[in-house]
Amino acid sequence: MGGWEGSRISALSLQWRPECNPSCSDASQGWTSFQKFLPLFDTVLVERNAAETVTKGGIMLPEKSQGKVLQATLVAVGSGTKGKGGDIQPVSVKVGDKVLLPENGGTKVVLDDKDYFLFRDADILGKYMD
Repeated sequence: MGGWEGSRISALSLQWRPECNPSCSDASQGWTSFQKFLPLFDTVLVERNAAETVTKGGIMLPEKSQGKVLQATLVAVGSGTKGKGGDIQPVSVKVGDKVLLPENGGTKVVLDDKDYFLFRDADILGKYMD
């Protein structure tokens, strides 16, 4: 039987197809395999960018010398939080945005043997503009 394995989260893979509305009871009518995790409320799921392993001069850096990577790409976002009037306040970022994270914080989530991190929308320090 499947279940929780330590800090690993087993999640249903979902992507919405417009030919089925959200009230469809048959998952095969509207959902296809794409995303592995859907954050709730104002949380976002990010994948940290790879650490620099070679300097511009071609010197290989040992793992201990590499700093913590603070840049990440958003892979999933929550729907937002309810405002005082009951309106949904959407998160300020969208999937695919490149963001700057705080040095500490976030919750590690392992999906398909890959590390991701959950942050609250308000914890994101900034967004890189292309």
